[in-house]
Amino acid sequence: MSFPIIETIDDVRPFVEGRDEFVIAERPWGTVIDYQVTLPDSFKTPQAAECRGIKFHKDGTLAARPYHKFHNFGEPQMQVADLANAGRFHEHFIILDKLDGSMIHPIVHDDSVFMCTRMGLTDVSALAQIYARDNGWYLDFCYDLAKSGMTPIFEWCSRKQRIVLDYPEDQLVLTAIRVNRTGEYLTYRKMQALAVPYKMPMVGHWEGEWTDIHAFLEMVHSIEESEGYVLRWDDGTMGKSKGQWYLQIHKAKDHITHEKRVIGLILNDKLDDVMPFLLPGDYERVVAYRDAFWDKVRENADTLRSVVDINRQLPDAMGADDKQAKKMFATTVIPGYKGPLTKWKKPLFDVWDGADPRECIIALLRQQFSLDVVGAKANGSDALVQELREGHLLPETDWRDF
Repeated sequence: MSFPIIETIDDVRPFVEGRDEFVIAERPWGTVIDYQVTLPDSFKTPQAAECRGIKFHKDGTLAARPYHKFHNFGEPQMQVADLANAGRFHEHFIILDKLDGSMIHPIVHDDSVFMCTRMGLTDVSALAQIYARDNGWYLDFCYDLAKSGMTPIFEWCSRKQRIVLDYPEDQLVLTAIRVNRTGEYLTYRKMQALAVPYKMPMVGHWEGEWTDIHAFLEMVHSIEESEGYVLRWDDGTMGKSKGQWYLQIHKAKDHITHEKRVIGLILNDKLDDVMPFLLPGDYERVVAYRDAFWDKVRENADTLRSVVDINRQLPDAMGADDKQAKKMFATTVIPGYKGPLTKWKKPLFDVWDGADPRECIIALLRQQFSLDVVGAKANGSDALVQELREGHLLPETDWRDF
Protein backbone atom coordinates (compact mmCIF):
# COMPACT_ATOMS: atom_id res chain seq x y z
CA MET A 1 0.00 0.00 0.00
CA SER A 2 1.31 3.46 -0.84
CA PHE A 3 0.38 6.67 0.89
CA PRO A 4 0.37 10.15 -0.67
CA ILE A 5 3.20 12.57 0.01
CA ILE A 6 1.81 15.35 2.22
CA GLU A 7 3.78 18.46 3.08
CA THR A 8 1.15 21.20 3.26
CA ILE A 9 -2.61 21.53 3.60
CA ASP A 10 -2.85 22.15 -0.16
CA ASP A 11 -1.88 18.51 -0.71
CA VAL A 12 -5.22 17.35 0.72
CA ARG A 13 -7.64 20.30 0.85
CA PRO A 14 -8.76 20.06 -2.82
CA PHE A 15 -9.83 16.44 -2.29
CA VAL A 16 -12.31 17.21 0.53
CA GLU A 17 -13.21 20.88 0.19
CA GLY A 18 -16.91 21.37 -0.50
CA ARG A 19 -17.86 17.89 0.70
CA ASP A 20 -20.36 18.09 3.55
CA GLU A 21 -19.06 15.00 5.34
CA PHE A 22 -15.67 16.63 5.96
CA VAL A 23 -14.90 19.54 8.25
CA ILE A 24 -11.96 21.91 7.83
CA ALA A 25 -11.70 23.58 11.22
CA GLU A 26 -9.47 26.52 12.07
CA ARG A 27 -7.85 26.43 15.50
CA PRO A 28 -5.63 28.93 17.35
CA TRP A 29 -2.63 26.72 16.55
CA GLY A 30 -3.55 25.77 12.98
CA THR A 31 -6.08 23.66 11.05
CA VAL A 32 -7.60 20.21 11.47
CA ILE A 33 -9.38 18.21 8.75
CA ASP A 34 -11.65 15.38 9.85
CA TYR A 35 -14.73 13.56 8.64
CA GLN A 36 -18.07 13.48 10.46
CA VAL A 37 -20.00 10.85 8.52
CA THR A 38 -19.01 8.26 5.92
CA LEU A 39 -20.60 8.25 2.48
CA PRO A 40 -19.96 5.55 -0.14
CA ASP A 41 -17.43 7.72 -1.99
CA SER A 42 -15.97 9.66 0.94
CA PHE A 43 -12.58 7.96 0.78
CA LYS A 44 -12.25 7.27 -2.93
CA THR A 45 -8.87 9.04 -2.98
CA PRO A 46 -5.84 8.31 -0.77
CA GLN A 47 -5.74 12.00 0.14
CA ALA A 48 -9.30 11.92 1.50
CA ALA A 49 -8.47 8.80 3.52
CA GLU A 50 -5.80 10.83 5.32
CA CYS A 51 -8.39 13.35 6.53
CA ARG A 52 -9.11 11.60 9.80
CA GLY A 53 -7.83 14.27 12.15
CA ILE A 54 -4.79 15.34 10.10
CA LYS A 55 -3.36 18.64 11.36
CA PHE A 56 -1.49 21.59 9.90
CA HIS A 57 0.37 24.54 11.40
CA LYS A 58 -0.89 28.08 10.83
CA ASP A 59 1.53 28.43 7.92
CA GLY A 60 -0.08 25.40 6.26
CA THR A 61 2.75 22.95 6.84
CA LEU A 62 1.98 19.46 8.14
CA ALA A 63 1.87 19.26 11.95
CA ALA A 64 0.69 15.70 12.63
CA ARG A 65 -0.48 12.70 10.64
CA PRO A 66 -2.56 10.27 12.74
CA TYR A 67 -4.18 7.10 11.36
CA HIS A 68 -5.54 7.08 7.84
CA LYS A 69 -9.09 5.77 7.42
CA PHE A 70 -9.02 1.97 7.38
CA HIS A 71 -11.87 -0.50 7.36
CA ASN A 72 -13.43 -3.56 8.96
CA PHE A 73 -12.95 -6.92 7.33
CA GLY A 74 -16.03 -7.54 5.24
CA GLU A 75 -16.42 -3.94 4.07
CA PRO A 76 -16.01 -3.39 0.30
CA GLN A 77 -12.51 -1.99 0.80
CA MET A 78 -11.41 -4.94 2.95
CA GLN A 79 -12.89 -8.11 1.47
CA VAL A 80 -11.20 -11.23 2.86
CA ALA A 81 -11.51 -13.09 -0.45
CA ASP A 82 -9.75 -10.29 -2.34
CA LEU A 83 -6.93 -10.20 0.18
CA ALA A 84 -6.60 -13.99 0.11
CA ASN A 85 -6.53 -14.08 -3.69
CA ALA A 86 -3.78 -11.47 -3.63
CA GLY A 87 -1.78 -13.65 -1.24
CA ARG A 88 -1.77 -11.02 1.49
CA PHE A 89 -2.29 -13.54 4.30
CA HIS A 90 0.98 -15.24 3.35
CA GLU A 91 2.88 -11.99 3.74
CA HIS A 92 4.24 -10.81 7.07
CA PHE A 93 1.80 -8.89 9.22
CA ILE A 94 1.18 -8.29 12.90
CA ILE A 95 -2.00 -8.68 14.90
CA LEU A 96 -2.60 -5.90 17.40
CA ASP A 97 -5.02 -5.72 20.29
CA LYS A 98 -7.78 -3.23 19.46
CA LEU A 99 -7.96 -1.03 22.52
CA ASP A 100 -11.28 0.52 23.49
CA GLY A 101 -10.36 4.12 24.07
CA SER A 102 -9.80 7.40 22.27
CA MET A 103 -7.07 7.98 19.69
CA ILE A 104 -4.55 10.55 20.94
CA HIS A 105 -1.52 12.07 19.22
CA PRO A 106 0.67 15.13 19.84
CA ILE A 107 1.36 18.34 18.00
CA VAL A 108 4.19 20.71 18.82
CA HIS A 109 3.15 24.36 18.93
CA ASP A 110 5.33 27.19 20.24
CA ASP A 111 7.88 24.53 21.15
CA SER A 112 5.43 22.81 23.53
CA VAL A 113 3.71 19.45 23.21
CA PHE A 114 -0.09 19.36 23.13
CA MET A 115 -2.05 16.11 23.09
CA CYS A 116 -4.92 16.02 20.60
CA THR A 117 -7.90 13.93 19.62
CA ARG A 118 -9.03 13.86 15.99
CA MET A 119 -10.58 17.32 16.34
CA GLY A 120 -7.68 18.85 18.25
CA LEU A 121 -7.53 20.05 21.83
CA THR A 122 -10.65 18.68 23.53
CA ASP A 123 -11.87 17.64 26.98
CA VAL A 124 -10.65 14.11 26.28
CA SER A 125 -7.20 15.22 25.10
CA ALA A 126 -6.92 17.39 28.20
CA LEU A 127 -7.14 14.24 30.34
CA ALA A 128 -4.42 12.59 28.26
CA GLN A 129 -2.32 15.76 28.50
CA ILE A 130 -2.42 15.67 32.29
CA TYR A 131 -1.55 11.98 32.31
CA ALA A 132 1.35 12.49 29.88
CA ARG A 133 2.67 15.38 31.95
CA ASP A 134 2.53 13.46 35.22
CA ASN A 135 3.72 10.02 34.08
CA GLY A 136 7.15 9.25 32.74
CA TRP A 137 8.67 10.51 29.53
CA TYR A 138 5.65 10.95 27.28
CA LEU A 139 6.16 14.62 26.48
CA ASP A 140 9.87 14.17 25.77
CA PHE A 141 9.11 11.18 23.55
CA CYS A 142 6.44 13.09 21.63
CA TYR A 143 8.62 16.18 21.28
CA ASP A 144 11.62 14.26 19.98
CA LEU A 145 9.57 12.30 17.45
CA ALA A 146 7.72 15.39 16.26
CA LYS A 147 11.01 17.20 15.71
CA SER A 148 12.16 14.16 13.72
CA GLY A 149 9.11 14.43 11.44
CA MET A 150 7.04 11.61 12.96
CA THR A 151 3.68 11.30 14.70
CA PRO A 152 3.35 8.85 17.60
CA ILE A 153 -0.22 7.61 17.98
CA PHE A 154 -1.65 6.50 21.33
CA GLU A 155 -4.87 5.11 22.74
CA TRP A 156 -6.23 6.80 25.87
CA CYS A 157 -8.07 4.22 27.98
CA SER A 158 -9.69 5.44 31.17
CA ARG A 159 -12.76 5.19 33.35
CA LYS A 160 -12.98 8.96 32.91
CA GLN A 161 -13.83 8.30 29.25
CA ARG A 162 -15.19 4.77 29.30
CA ILE A 163 -16.70 3.40 26.11
CA VAL A 164 -17.36 -0.32 26.69
CA LEU A 165 -14.35 -2.01 28.26
CA ASP A 166 -13.36 -1.13 31.79
CA TYR A 167 -9.82 0.10 32.40
CA PRO A 168 -9.45 0.43 36.21
CA GLU A 169 -6.19 2.33 35.76
CA ASP A 170 -5.60 5.13 33.24
CA GLN A 171 -3.47 4.05 30.29
CA LEU A 172 -1.88 5.93 27.40
CA VAL A 173 -0.66 3.18 25.08
CA LEU A 174 1.49 3.61 21.99
CA THR A 175 -0.16 1.90 19.00
CA ALA A 176 1.68 3.30 15.96
CA ILE A 177 4.28 5.76 14.68
CA ARG A 178 3.91 7.40 11.26
CA VAL A 179 6.42 9.30 9.17
CA ASN A 180 4.68 12.59 8.53
CA ARG A 181 5.72 13.31 4.96
CA THR A 182 5.36 9.82 3.48
CA GLY A 183 2.68 8.33 5.76
CA GLU A 184 4.83 5.24 6.37
CA TYR A 185 3.98 3.22 9.47
CA LEU A 186 7.06 2.06 11.30
CA THR A 187 7.21 -1.69 11.83
CA TYR A 188 6.55 -2.90 15.35
CA ARG A 189 10.24 -3.59 15.90
CA LYS A 190 11.29 -0.11 14.74
CA MET A 191 8.58 1.39 16.88
CA GLN A 192 9.79 -0.66 19.83
CA ALA A 193 13.35 0.53 19.31
CA LEU A 194 12.21 4.14 19.60
CA ALA A 195 9.79 3.56 22.47
CA VAL A 196 11.83 1.40 24.85
CA PRO A 197 14.38 4.10 25.84
CA TYR A 198 11.44 6.31 26.91
CA LYS A 199 9.67 3.40 28.63
CA MET A 200 6.57 3.85 26.50
CA PRO A 201 3.87 1.17 27.04
CA MET A 202 3.06 -0.47 23.71
CA VAL A 203 -0.04 -2.19 22.39
CA GLY A 204 -0.05 -5.99 22.68
CA HIS A 205 0.72 -7.89 19.49
CA TRP A 206 1.81 -11.11 17.88
CA GLU A 207 3.23 -11.62 14.42
CA GLY A 208 3.63 -14.18 11.70
CA GLU A 209 1.47 -15.69 8.99
CA TRP A 210 -2.09 -16.89 9.45
CA THR A 211 -2.91 -19.95 7.41
CA ASP A 212 -6.65 -19.87 8.04
CA ILE A 213 -7.90 -16.29 8.21
CA HIS A 214 -11.53 -17.43 8.31
CA ALA A 215 -10.89 -19.37 11.51
CA PHE A 216 -9.22 -16.30 12.98
CA LEU A 217 -12.16 -14.04 12.12
CA GLU A 218 -14.60 -16.58 13.56
CA MET A 219 -12.57 -16.62 16.75
CA VAL A 220 -12.66 -12.82 16.93
CA HIS A 221 -16.42 -12.89 16.33
CA SER A 222 -16.92 -14.97 19.46
CA ILE A 223 -14.52 -13.28 21.90
CA GLU A 224 -15.77 -11.45 24.97
CA GLU A 225 -14.23 -8.82 27.26
CA SER A 226 -12.30 -7.49 24.27
CA GLU A 227 -13.05 -5.16 21.38
CA GLY A 228 -11.19 -7.13 18.74
CA TYR A 229 -7.98 -7.00 16.73
CA VAL A 230 -6.22 -4.98 14.02
CA LEU A 231 -4.12 -6.61 11.33
CA ARG A 232 -1.28 -4.43 10.06
CA TRP A 233 0.95 -5.40 7.15
CA ASP A 234 4.47 -4.02 6.80
CA ASP A 235 3.35 -1.68 4.00
CA GLY A 236 0.75 -0.02 6.27
CA THR A 237 -2.31 -1.87 4.99
CA MET A 238 -4.67 -2.38 7.91
CA GLY A 239 -7.95 -4.13 8.61
CA LYS A 240 -9.90 -4.53 11.81
CA SER A 241 -12.33 -7.05 13.23
CA LYS A 242 -14.54 -6.64 16.28
CA GLY A 243 -16.24 -9.23 18.46
CA GLN A 244 -20.00 -9.61 18.48
CA TRP A 245 -20.11 -9.17 22.24
CA TYR A 246 -18.44 -5.77 21.94
CA LEU A 247 -20.56 -4.66 18.97
CA GLN A 248 -23.82 -5.46 20.78
CA ILE A 249 -22.81 -3.44 23.82
CA HIS A 250 -21.48 -0.57 21.72
CA LYS A 251 -24.68 -0.47 19.68
CA ALA A 252 -26.75 -0.49 22.85
CA LYS A 253 -24.66 2.38 24.20
CA ASP A 254 -25.27 4.36 20.98
CA HIS A 255 -29.01 3.96 21.56
CA ILE A 256 -28.79 5.84 24.86
CA THR A 257 -26.39 8.61 23.87
CA HIS A 258 -29.13 11.24 23.73
CA GLU A 259 -32.28 11.72 25.77
CA LYS A 260 -34.48 11.74 22.66
CA ARG A 261 -33.18 8.26 21.77
CA VAL A 262 -33.99 6.92 25.22
CA ILE A 263 -37.47 8.43 24.92
CA GLY A 264 -37.86 6.81 21.50
CA LEU A 265 -36.96 3.41 22.94
CA ILE A 266 -39.47 3.87 25.76
CA LEU A 267 -42.33 5.04 23.55
CA ASN A 268 -41.64 2.37 20.91
CA ASP A 269 -41.46 -0.30 23.61
CA LYS A 270 -37.97 -1.24 22.45
CA LEU A 271 -36.11 -0.75 25.71
CA ASP A 272 -36.13 -4.47 26.48
CA ASP A 273 -34.22 -5.12 23.24
CA VAL A 274 -31.38 -2.86 24.38
CA MET A 275 -31.15 -3.34 28.14
CA PRO A 276 -29.63 -6.87 28.13
CA PHE A 277 -26.56 -5.40 26.38
CA LEU A 278 -26.04 -2.39 28.62
CA LEU A 279 -23.18 -2.10 31.06
CA PRO A 280 -24.29 -2.12 34.74
CA GLY A 281 -23.97 1.65 35.24
CA ASP A 282 -25.86 2.42 32.02
CA TYR A 283 -28.51 -0.16 32.89
CA GLU A 284 -29.19 1.55 36.21
CA ARG A 285 -29.37 4.98 34.56
CA VAL A 286 -31.87 3.75 31.98
CA VAL A 287 -34.06 2.10 34.62
CA ALA A 288 -34.06 5.29 36.71
CA TYR A 289 -34.93 7.46 33.70
CA ARG A 290 -37.62 5.06 32.48
CA ASP A 291 -39.30 5.12 35.88
CA ALA A 292 -39.07 8.92 36.06
CA PHE A 293 -40.49 9.21 32.53
CA TRP A 294 -43.56 7.08 33.27
CA ASP A 295 -44.03 8.85 36.62
CA LYS A 296 -44.14 12.13 34.70
CA VAL A 297 -46.64 10.73 32.20
CA ARG A 298 -48.83 9.56 35.09
CA GLU A 299 -48.54 12.93 36.84
CA ASN A 300 -49.43 14.83 33.65
CA ALA A 301 -52.38 12.54 32.94
CA ASP A 302 -53.68 13.28 36.43
CA THR A 303 -53.20 17.01 35.78
CA LEU A 304 -55.16 16.85 32.53
CA ARG A 305 -57.99 14.97 34.19
CA SER A 306 -58.05 17.37 37.15
CA VAL A 307 -58.03 20.55 35.02
CA VAL A 308 -60.87 19.29 32.85
CA ASP A 309 -62.95 17.99 35.80
CA ILE A 310 -62.62 21.23 37.76
CA ASN A 311 -63.52 23.38 34.79
CA ARG A 312 -66.61 21.30 34.04
CA GLN A 313 -68.06 21.98 37.48
CA LEU A 314 -68.69 25.73 37.11
CA PRO A 315 -70.60 25.52 33.79
CA ASP A 316 -72.62 22.62 35.21
CA ALA A 317 -73.52 24.73 38.25
CA MET A 318 -74.55 27.57 35.94
CA GLY A 319 -76.75 25.26 33.89
CA ALA A 320 -74.66 25.69 30.74
CA ASP A 321 -74.98 23.03 28.05
CA ASP A 322 -71.97 21.11 26.67
CA LYS A 323 -71.39 23.54 23.82
CA GLN A 324 -71.46 26.57 26.13
CA ALA A 325 -69.23 24.79 28.66
CA LYS A 326 -66.59 24.00 26.05
CA LYS A 327 -66.67 27.60 24.82
CA MET A 328 -66.08 28.85 28.37
CA PHE A 329 -63.19 26.38 28.70
CA ALA A 330 -61.69 27.57 25.42
CA THR A 331 -61.95 31.27 26.26
CA THR A 332 -61.12 31.33 29.96
CA VAL A 333 -58.79 28.38 30.61
CA ILE A 334 -56.92 27.51 27.43
CA PRO A 335 -55.45 31.04 26.87
CA GLY A 336 -53.53 30.60 30.13
CA TYR A 337 -51.50 27.84 28.53
CA LYS A 338 -48.86 29.82 26.66
CA GLY A 339 -45.13 29.86 26.23
CA PRO A 340 -43.66 26.48 27.27
CA LEU A 341 -47.17 25.29 28.21
CA THR A 342 -48.64 25.85 24.73
CA LYS A 343 -48.31 22.18 23.88
CA TRP A 344 -50.88 21.33 26.57
CA LYS A 345 -53.74 22.91 24.61
CA LYS A 346 -54.55 20.01 22.30
CA PRO A 347 -54.41 17.33 25.03
CA LEU A 348 -56.71 19.48 27.20
CA PHE A 349 -59.28 19.77 24.40
CA ASP A 350 -58.98 16.05 23.62
CA VAL A 351 -59.57 15.09 27.26
CA TRP A 352 -62.52 17.49 27.39
CA ASP A 353 -63.93 15.56 24.42
CA GLY A 354 -63.55 12.27 26.26
CA ALA A 355 -60.07 11.02 25.30
CA ASP A 356 -57.95 9.09 27.78
CA PRO A 357 -55.51 11.53 29.51
CA ARG A 358 -52.58 9.12 29.55
CA GLU A 359 -52.97 8.33 25.88
CA CYS A 360 -53.14 12.05 25.10
CA ILE A 361 -49.80 12.71 26.81
CA ILE A 362 -48.19 9.76 25.02
CA ALA A 363 -49.62 10.87 21.66
CA LEU A 364 -48.27 14.38 22.21
CA LEU A 365 -44.76 13.10 22.96
CA ARG A 366 -44.83 10.74 19.99
CA GLN A 367 -45.84 13.61 17.74
CA GLN A 368 -43.13 15.91 19.12
CA PHE A 369 -40.41 13.33 18.46
CA SER A 370 -41.80 12.32 15.03
CA LEU A 371 -42.78 8.89 16.31
CA ASP A 372 -46.19 8.89 14.66
CA VAL A 373 -45.14 5.87 12.60
CA VAL A 374 -44.60 2.77 14.73
CA GLY A 375 -40.91 1.86 14.87
CA ALA A 376 -39.67 5.26 13.69
CA LYS A 377 -36.52 6.68 15.28
CA ALA A 378 -36.90 9.69 17.53
CA ASN A 379 -36.08 13.00 15.87
CA GLY A 380 -35.67 16.37 17.47
CA SER A 381 -33.01 18.67 18.84
CA ASP A 382 -31.66 19.23 22.32
CA ALA A 383 -33.61 22.49 22.23
CA LEU A 384 -36.86 20.55 21.75
CA VAL A 385 -36.04 18.31 24.70
CA GLN A 386 -35.39 21.38 26.85
CA GLU A 387 -38.61 23.02 25.61
CA LEU A 388 -40.62 19.96 26.60
CA ARG A 389 -38.92 19.89 29.98
CA GLU A 390 -39.79 23.55 30.55
CA GLY A 391 -43.35 22.67 29.62
CA HIS A 392 -43.36 20.00 32.37
CA LEU A 393 -43.73 17.18 29.84
CA LEU A 394 -40.44 15.41 30.64
CA PRO A 395 -38.67 14.52 33.90
CA GLU A 396 -37.19 17.57 35.58
CA THR A 397 -33.72 15.98 35.65
CA ASP A 398 -31.76 15.96 32.39
CA TRP A 399 -30.85 12.49 31.08
CA ARG A 400 -27.16 13.36 31.36
CA ASP A 401 -27.59 13.86 35.11
CA PHE A 402 -29.15 10.47 35.83
